[in-house]
This record gives sequence, C-alpha cells and structure tokens, in this order.
Amino acid sequence: MPGCTFSVSGKKFKVDKFLKKALWKTDFVYRLDDPIERRPGHFYLDSGFSMTVSNSDGSLPDELYDVEKFMDKNWDVLKVLVRDFETEELCFDFGYYCRLGEEEDDIICISQGEYLEPSFLKKCGELGIGVALSLYPKDED
Repeated sequence: MPGCTFSVSGKKFKVDKFLKKALWKTDFVYRLDDPIERRPGHFYLDSGFSMTVSNSDGSLPDELYDVEKFMDKNWDVLKVLVRDFETEELCFDFGYYCRLGEEEDDIICISQGEYLEPSFLKKCGELGIGVALSLYPKDED
C-alpha cells in the first residue's frame, strides 16, 4: 500500500500547462481556488498534482530504486519543471513499514533506522525536491 508519491505545488504553478508537456500519469490534480472536496467553503490556496512513482508495498529500498529510475528517466523534465513553472514545493514521500518487533533468522528487530545515499539526496537537492519518510504499521494478517 504505501509506495512513494511525488507531489508538486505552487501559488503561480501552471499545473495544466506543465502536465500537457510532461505527459505524466497523475493521481490527483488541483488548481488555485478549486473547492476542496468534502470541505464545504474551503478552497485550494495553490495549484499542484501528486503522482505515484513507486508501487512497491512498503519496502524503502525498492521504492528508492524506483524513484531513482524515475529521476534518471525524467531528469530534463524535472529541471524544466523547477526552472520554468514557478513551483514552490516538491516532495517525494516514501511510505514504508515499521519493522520493530519483527523476527528474522531468530533475531528480533529492536530499532529501526534508514539510510539514504548521498548521491540520491544530492540529486533531490539540485532540484529542490524534499524527501519525506512516512512510517506505517505493518498489517497483521
């Protein structure tokens, strides 16, 4: 379920103009002053979109691999997005599962830390893309 989402927004962001050029499949698009669904009387204060860039189910290494492939494939489009379309906030949100208490090879996980490669962080930094790590409880099946 978690995967990784890429979100972009900005008060002056021309979301439709950009998406027409990028041809990306988005999950959600909104525009400045659009009404917010299920919140009568509330309106968006900026324009933006979100899209899934990894469908990996909660595996942070797999999600990172998918996102790096997305960035490599779309590097030039991402540079144009940042340079020409007045974006204010860009973010990769990695949803991944908590491993605390899990047992593997008779070892129980008692702490959980994550590592992001400097090369990945550098690429994100060059484009001004933030990185969010969203921790989810693992479903008990």
